Amino acid sequence: MRVFQTLFATFLLTLLTGCGGAASSLIAALTPSYPAMTGNWTLAGTSQLTSGNIAGAWLAGGSLKNVKGAVSGTLHILTSSCFLPTLDVPVTGTVSAGDVTSDISLVSSSLSGQVITATGTVVNAGSTLALNATYTVAGGCAGGDKGTLVGTLVPSITNAYTGAFVSRPSAVSMPVTMALTQGAADSDGYFAVTGTATFTGSSCYSTGTVTGGVLVGNTLGVFFATDNGGQLEFSGTVTPGTGAIPGFYVVSSGACAGDHGTVTLTHP
Repeated sequence: MRVFQTLFATFLLTLLTGCGGAASSLIAALTPSYPAMTGNWTLAGTSQLTSGNIAGAWLAGGSLKNVKGAVSGTLHILTSSCFLPTLDVPVTGTVSAGDVTSDISLVSSSLSGQVITATGTVVNAGSTLALNATYTVAGGCAGGDKGTLVGTLVPSITNAYTGAFVSRPSAVSMPVTMALTQGAADSDGYFAVTGTATFTGSSCYSTGTVTGGVLVGNTLGVFFATDNGGQLEFSGTVTPGTGAIPGFYVVSSGACAGDHGTVTLTHP
């Protein structure tokens, strides 16, 4: 038996060190494949309750990362009477290995006595990842709430965009191009956004530089300093699949202050 074990060990060592292609294939086959879920997630919850503090639908977003099956991150519940949208919601959990479908479980830290637990699956849909789960809330303002939770990994918004600002109520259209860059998540689960904009046909400003921008889930907010010394604000929602960003703008200071309207940004 000992001789056999020695021969097998020698054979395995030779295979791994002497046959590079075979060794790589063997190692790859033996390595668990976890979903590449690290990034910016948008989440939508639907409560089963018909009355109470958190009945109905709610939205959340933030950063999640997966390191060999250990999941952690920081989320923000954006539309809830029980959670401030600026409140960090740290979460931890696990996700199983799987090429297409993986089991996932998440639990939040206690926030004013509230603990959120979610269990479900992460599905590799090819171009993105989708989360389907059920959730419960124990304790505090939202205690007793339960329902379904769906989520999507939001692709990076780093890109060159085109669109048009359409002023209200005049419906005057002004072409705009934006070059936006998404940074890495910070410790609060926010993704910083930087960039520039060029406006065509405005009598007030022609360029803008991002002075503050943040993305959480599919919710984007950007402040531009314009070349006339004013400020322009843009808020939008990233559309899954197409990456289009419909939203609203308002000129908050400088020439043309008070102008506001709609815009949809698209990219190639």
